[in-house]
Amino acid sequence: YIKLLEQGEFDLASLCVSEMCMVGVSAIEADDDELIEVLIIRLNTILRFAIKHGVKNNEARNLYNAAFHYGSFIEHLVMKKKKAQVQKSVSYLRMYGTEIFRHSRVSPAMTFIVDVFAAEIKKLLILVHDQAWDLELQDAVLSELLKIDSPPELNREDLDKGAIINNRVRVLQIGLALFYLKNGVDQFVLRIIKDVLDDLEVLGEEVFARMITNVSNELKFSGPTFWEDTDRGNLNIYYAPYSSEIDEFNTRIRLQMEAWLLNTFQSKYDLTKVESDVLEQLSLRSKELRISQIVEEVQTFEKSLHQLEKVDRETIPIIESLRKKLKFTSDNPNLKISSTRQIAVGTILIVNDSVGNKEQMQGSEIEVKFNYPNYWYVQFLNPETHWKMNTEKFTFHFKPKRQKYTYQFMTYFETEPVESNLYKLVHTDTIKIIDEY
Repeated sequence: YIKLLEQGEFDLASLCVSEMCMVGVSAIEADDDELIEVLIIRLNTILRFAIKHGVKNNEARNLYNAAFHYGSFIEHLVMKKKKAQVQKSVSYLRMYGTEIFRHSRVSPAMTFIVDVFAAEIKKLLILVHDQAWDLELQDAVLSELLKIDSPPELNREDLDKGAIINNRVRVLQIGLALFYLKNGVDQFVLRIIKDVLDDLEVLGEEVFARMITNVSNELKFSGPTFWEDTDRGNLNIYYAPYSSEIDEFNTRIRLQMEAWLLNTFQSKYDLTKVESDVLEQLSLRSKELRISQIVEEVQTFEKSLHQLEKVDRETIPIIESLRKKLKFTSDNPNLKISSTRQIAVGTILIVNDSVGNKEQMQGSEIEVKFNYPNYWYVQFLNPETHWKMNTEKFTFHFKPKRQKYTYQFMTYFETEPVESNLYKLVHTDTIKIIDEY
């Protein structure tokens, strides 16, 4: 085998592996466990030679063929219910696949071989399911597939995202999840989803969501064959026949993603359970808004609140508390205020003038007492201030304590005082900076 590799006789080298596989099939048929163990070692040794040659020459063909024959050997082990040898052989495939993943950083041709090894394990998982192996053994084999693209020795801080994540292996893993969905094995669907969600921490929500969309589209529209031949024919190793399950899979992974993000933000911002529930409600009501945007972008937070038809009395103080914890109020020195909803409670407003009554309220000071999504209340610091209510607009300005800007906006009082000197103001989303100091 080594000599044929060195001489470039790749077809004959592949024939060596094929013949060794056939010896293994004979050993399996004869129930000769000792010879089976010898063949496993021989096949492993061939993979070692192929990896060394492939990395040195950036050549994937021999590993592609060797993986196919090794997979065929394990399939015969499955059919004869040689469970211990199956687990052992699959663990070797995963081990070599993980090593190849590491080599793919310097030998790009090896990237595809990681997918090939993953595809062989995927085929075996479908086969052991069809053979009705007990779930514990199936779970052990599934663990090997989920570890093949996650080499523990890689330092994520030193690598870019592309080097950490093999999206093609994700295509294979998600394709397997569709098989499990079709066959009602929900616990394995959840295992695959949780493993895929590991990418969320690395990629962030936006890139992760785009990756899932791209994988889904490929699984939905790709066919069972390539448009050209390879050594193994024109079989498309990424093809999954259960594209009808993609929408259900996407629904499940979105729910798990939201739960993961909520848990992360709950810890980061010290949110209570009810506060997390309100965030989840905001996200579910507006599917186009990602929850990370709602939590980290004040404009998106405001947009999500606009989509609430009505905020009940119980929810109002929760939203007010969320604003404070997310730092979406004027107390945040880095926040550029764009809505009166963001004005912190306790802020002092100065009345500049009123249209048509410029002298009536000029210079009056008003304190913000409550600031809710649908309305806000203010109180005059001079309790003797009274005037006849009308619909004219007033211009206000204020200086947040921790900011270097003076803001100005215009709005009007909606009603007569709701109680002593406490007035209801209409929110506005038009605020401008008039001074910087």
